[in-house]
Amino acid sequence: MEREIKILIIEDNPGDAFLIQEYLSDIKDLKCNLLFAEKLSEAKLILEKNSFDLIILDLNLPDSNGLSTLSSISSKNLKAAIIVMTGMDDEAIGLKAIENGAQNYLVKNKVNNEVFKRAIHYSLARKKDQNRLDHLYRVLSAIRDINQLITREDDSSELIRKACEISINTNGYFQSWIILVDENKKYLSSAHAGLASNTDIFFYNFQQGRFSPCIEKCMGKEDEIIIHNKNEDCKGCPLQYNFSEKSTMVTSLIHKERLFGFMSVTIPNEYVDEKEELSLFREMTDDISFALYNIELQKDQQRLFIEKRENEKKFKILYDHSPDMISTISPDGGKMLLTNKTLLDKLGYTAEELNGESVFKLYHPESRKDAEEILDILKEEGCVHNRELQIVTKEGMPIFVSLNIEPVRDENGDTLYSIASWRDITQKRKNEQKLKEQNQQILDQIQQYLKLNEEYQQLNKNLLKSNEHLNLINKELKIAKEKAEESERLKSAFMANMSHEIRTPMNAIIGFSSLIKDDDLELGKRNYFIDLINNASERLLQIINDIIDISKIEANQLKITISNCNLCKVTQQSYDYFIRSELLKKKPEIELKISIPSNIISCNVQTDFMRLQQVLDNLINNALKYTNKGTVEFGFNLKKREKNNVVEFFVKDTGIGIPEDKKNIVFERFRQIDENNFHEGAGLGLSIAKGIIELLGGEIWFESVPDKGTIFYFSLPYNPDESSLEESIPREYNLPDLKNKLVYIAEDDHNSSAYLKEILTDTSSELLIVHNGIELIDLVKERVPDLIFLDINMPVISGYKCVLEIRKIDKKVKIIAQTAYAMPDEQTKCMELGCDGYISKPIKKAELFKVIRNVIAK
Repeated sequence: MEREIKILIIEDNPGDAFLIQEYLSDIKDLKCNLLFAEKLSEAKLILEKNSFDLIILDLNLPDSNGLSTLSSISSKNLKAAIIVMTGMDDEAIGLKAIENGAQNYLVKNKVNNEVFKRAIHYSLARKKDQNRLDHLYRVLSAIRDINQLITREDDSSELIRKACEISINTNGYFQSWIILVDENKKYLSSAHAGLASNTDIFFYNFQQGRFSPCIEKCMGKEDEIIIHNKNEDCKGCPLQYNFSEKSTMVTSLIHKERLFGFMSVTIPNEYVDEKEELSLFREMTDDISFALYNIELQKDQQRLFIEKRENEKKFKILYDHSPDMISTISPDGGKMLLTNKTLLDKLGYTAEELNGESVFKLYHPESRKDAEEILDILKEEGCVHNRELQIVTKEGMPIFVSLNIEPVRDENGDTLYSIASWRDITQKRKNEQKLKEQNQQILDQIQQYLKLNEEYQQLNKNLLKSNEHLNLINKELKIAKEKAEESERLKSAFMANMSHEIRTPMNAIIGFSSLIKDDDLELGKRNYFIDLINNASERLLQIINDIIDISKIEANQLKITISNCNLCKVTQQSYDYFIRSELLKKKPEIELKISIPSNIISCNVQTDFMRLQQVLDNLINNALKYTNKGTVEFGFNLKKREKNNVVEFFVKDTGIGIPEDKKNIVFERFRQIDENNFHEGAGLGLSIAKGIIELLGGEIWFESVPDKGTIFYFSLPYNPDESSLEESIPREYNLPDLKNKLVYIAEDDHNSSAYLKEILTDTSSELLIVHNGIELIDLVKERVPDLIFLDINMPVISGYKCVLEIRKIDKKVKIIAQTAYAMPDEQTKCMELGCDGYISKPIKKAELFKVIRNVIAK
């Protein structure tokens, strides 16, 4: 590859100059850029403004003669190679020329193309090697001077300032800068040399924590040197123009894994990749890092020395003025070495009387055994904590003290001496005795109070148990409320809605209950009022059931009972219910439609009949609630899926629809689509429906267009069962035959026992009521009944324990457990204990009769 070089020809003879130019044109691997000078003065002016790779010099010029001409040129500290050409064939002159800085010597009349070519290449190579050696020597000089600096400089800021100056004063480098950081890599200080004065922004950025890319690359990397050459490598850096046509080396200043900062130097491009250059730069930075480490170490040692001296002063002040009696003692705990003023004043001794004496001199005769044990503890553990004993004054007066002994160890862990402190607790002992006497008096008073309070607590026990029930309900309502609160507006809307939902049926129940007490009330009105009370009770019960259902779903405790289910019967039953409902009667402009596939006569599947009915009724109820006119249509279809077939139910309406911003809350608890206006309901229906459908192995979704309507879909696994189905719909039961039967009702709640008594009055049974577990067991011991209605939550003895005790007396008596909890596995637990039947509150007459019939049939 052709290499371009710049050559200055200093020759006053035009013929010789032309001949040199011809020789140069025949060198094919060089592209020569030539400048000419006929005089030495002219050449000097050219050299002041230009740099050259090669100078071809005639020793005899019009304004200079002989070797002085060469001396004038070489004194410029040029990097250019010099070839001396002369007409004199004198070897001595040639040697002198080489000694004075020339790289070669040519006699004009002995030069040809080949000789000239070799001389050019040789001179360029030799000058390059000389320049390289000169550069390395200057770098070594800088390292030597920095090493001398390290031995005498103990200030880090001065160290880096002088190190930067040395690195360029020796001409080892063109520019140099150092930045110091703390252990958190925050800027501390900086120094530089050889840089232009307008580089303040570069160091300002460092102060603000904005490090340059070269520093980021070598951050914390001990052995890595980042090299940048050419301007584009550092595009945007404020120092970019400082190293035009040069290269920079940047590395971390690290010693023993401690980062002290960063150093950068600028060198010629041709040296930057050489191993010697990198090795020397690493040697320089290692020396500076070591010096910074030592400076920091010296500062730490000085700081520790000062702190130690201050601590010793503080210790002496505390030692002498401590309220505790203190003495340093020998490692074995036997002798007192130095005692404080407090000890001397309290015991009445002088320092000369105690220092060097045995510690046993201080102890009361009654505490000598304790003192011996303390010595044993010191030998085993090295310290003693809060040991109470007696010491005596010089006059023999006893003092109760709390003793603490802590060892003082050297760097090898050996005990130098121990510090013993005796805290006077005589007054504390007196106070404790006085407090003990006062406490005994208080204890006697408390015993009297407890005795008087025992009867009161017994009377309150039943009441407290019923508060517990109320707290449980309140807790569930509070949890449901807290989870529903997303904003103050939603909270207000929810509370207003729930208040309305609960108060409205309660208003009807309380109001019409007071009206039916009137003896003069007409029978028709009385029956009408009773119907209203029943409807309101059902509505209130539905709210409570919804809250319990959503709680069971969230706790993963909702039980699913799989049985045969006729889908046609489910949909028809929903239709029959809503076609007669008050909700539909209030909206005469709505047409209710049922859609069942025409090719299906009877579709029997395995699922939970009651929960399916609950979901379908919930969706139909919502559709009617949010539709004012048009149609509400529901039904089901059989759908084929890739993996299995499903039954897909739908409920379609022409109501208000669901806005886009409300679609994501549809299945959330206590939320309604139109929350700015009141709508009947607690906002739990869709959340319960989603939970039930997922438990049944299906999924629920919807499509909706605002102001046009909504379609809710839900799917269930299609598990066909063509066998005959039992009746799934509850029916009224006839009065059970309990004539001449003895029946016990064990119920602590008066209203519940009165309700059961009223229902069972027409069964012609003999009824007896008890209000706690002891009364029930005593009654069974006297006379075993035919049937027992047992409330599980009984006072004195729980219903569970009553079952076990009754079964010890008689194993055949029929027991029906009743509870208001209705929690998962409650029925299983009751049956395993020995109950024959189970019913949850609130108790419906038809359900009760069904349970009685099943128990009697057993």
